[in-house]
Amino acid sequence: MKRILVVDDNKNFLFSLSLGLKRNGYAVESCTNAFRALELLDGQSFDVLLTDLKMADMNGLELARRANNCDEHLHIILMTAYDINDYKDTGRIGSKIQHLSKPFELSMLVSMLSWGDPVYSQHTGASTVNGK
Repeated sequence: MKRILVVDDNKNFLFSLSLGLKRNGYAVESCTNAFRALELLDGQSFDVLLTDLKMADMNGLELARRANNCDEHLHIILMTAYDINDYKDTGRIGSKIQHLSKPFELSMLVSMLSWGDPVYSQHTGASTVNGK
């Protein structure tokens, strides 16, 4: 069973997404800020870091960089409702990084998670899971 750490400062979105992932058979931990995520990453092992890109305390890109330094095998998915092109240096984090544009359908995320070795890709979706 894949262990997923979900980070988003929108509590309602975080709850809905976490619940949806649990219902699809994933072990999910969640938190609303990047500093708590780093604490969890330091003390536990995760297969996937699923983080919002734009957060108040630390953006998801910086969280991804720090998380990758702790575990270079961590699969990272950056979620955003904003233009990912504003963050041009995502490639420096590592090869196991993907982007997911909000809003997206949960089934799209589940498909991403079920792939063997992720390849960098950008996705757009519909309106099942929504948040900024």
